[in-house]
Amino acid sequence: MINCILSVTLYCAISFGLILMYVFVLKVNNGKFADEKSKDFLKIPIYLIVFFAVLYTLYNVCCTYGKDISKKGEGDRFVYYLQFIGEIKSTTGMTFVFRLIQLFTDNFNAVLYFTTFACCCMFFLALNLSKEVTVYSVVFFLITDIVVAVTFVNLKQSFSVGFAYLVFAICLNKKKSLINEIIVWLLIVAAILFHITAVILIPIYFLIRFTGWQKKYLYVFVVILLLCIVFMKSLCLFFAGVLVKINPSSALAAKISEYFTGNGIVAGESPFAFLKGFPFYLISAIGVVKRKRLRLSIDNYDNYLLLSMFGSVFYLCSAQIYWMYRMIYYFYLPISIFIGQIIKKGLRTTFDRLAIALCYVSEAVVFFRWLILIYINYGGF
Repeated sequence: MINCILSVTLYCAISFGLILMYVFVLKVNNGKFADEKSKDFLKIPIYLIVFFAVLYTLYNVCCTYGKDISKKGEGDRFVYYLQFIGEIKSTTGMTFVFRLIQLFTDNFNAVLYFTTFACCCMFFLALNLSKEVTVYSVVFFLITDIVVAVTFVNLKQSFSVGFAYLVFAICLNKKKSLINEIIVWLLIVAAILFHITAVILIPIYFLIRFTGWQKKYLYVFVVILLLCIVFMKSLCLFFAGVLVKINPSSALAAKISEYFTGNGIVAGESPFAFLKGFPFYLISAIGVVKRKRLRLSIDNYDNYLLLSMFGSVFYLCSAQIYWMYRMIYYFYLPISIFIGQIIKKGLRTTFDRLAIALCYVSEAVVFFRWLILIYINYGGF
């Protein structure tokens, strides 16, 4: 019990230090905390990004110390170990990471530590590039399970998500130019090379980069998204069938079949994953209700609302197929930025404040459960 408390306290101490750093940067740059008239552009130096990435990596070291991952029963980490030693195949991106690490060491733990370090650097760099970030955004982002918890076990998707966050940061904060579009597409390709689910970035790119349709047709698109929940399985299996006809060895088709037909360990329902989405349903609902008043005062409002709706829909889909909740990882950062902007400019009533507080509290409960599970599954100390 003491070691478990130590594990949770260590993570909280690192995150609290990072939040204090953002508050300090805000005070230095703008003079006031979350002042509505301030630019509120939080950008910490690169060396601090590296410093906090190292701290989160050390947290991983502490939680991994003493665990023999080469023994069967270590879950996803054991699968990655088999990929590392060449017994089973991995994705192109993850294979590249394995080969890179093997240039220096044959210790698989180095892959775990490198993943946390590299992905945290990408996460915080994306925060740096996002002009709508507030301290509230940083706090919410740090109580999602992406920063450390997911980098412990879902290595491929952690890299994929890191590239996705950089895609969103550039698309939502940089003007269209040839060099920016080339960078964005290179990042999308890199994300797909790590995890095939990143193909979702392709349609999202067009939806958020070309925004002329949003003012009139955003709600129509949201209705279509909600209808997709009902027909999700049929639509995905139909799409997989088309892919197989085009390319019989399609990796994406195989993954869809694994997820939806019950041939893999990831098929099945998950009421808990569905319930975990509560704060995201609430954020999306608040965004819809306040759209008329806030879309002109918050930059990229419709884009953030759209990404929030995508996250909510994937959580809703997890009621049918539990793996769908993993798709929310791609949307944690923009949703965190969105809730921060709503707090800064949209709270007027006691009900508003209670609803936002409920988002934070419910997400924190889920997250601290994650931290405890990390200790139970991987705790060394």
